[in-house]
Amino acid sequence: MTPEERAIAIWRFLADMAYNWHPPQVDGEPHDPVKFVNVYGYGYCDDFADNFAALAGAAGIPSRIWYLNGHVVPEAFYDGK
Repeated sequence: MTPEERAIAIWRFLADMAYNWHPPQVDGEPHDPVKFVNVYGYGYCDDFADNFAALAGAAGIPSRIWYLNGHVVPEAFYDGK
């Protein structure tokens, strides 16, 4: 897979495996990608963004998180952009 295809696959995996709902009230655990997908399966946009960034980093794709007026999104870097 190209880096772009890996980034899209990671996002689709998270989108397919989890849904947007109130995150569990356990400090830090919703941001652990293994527990997010295999234990909880739900969270807010920041939970998705943090877990995307962690999984992208593990796949060798640099990323960062943007905090936008009450919403949080991840950004992945590949092919020099």
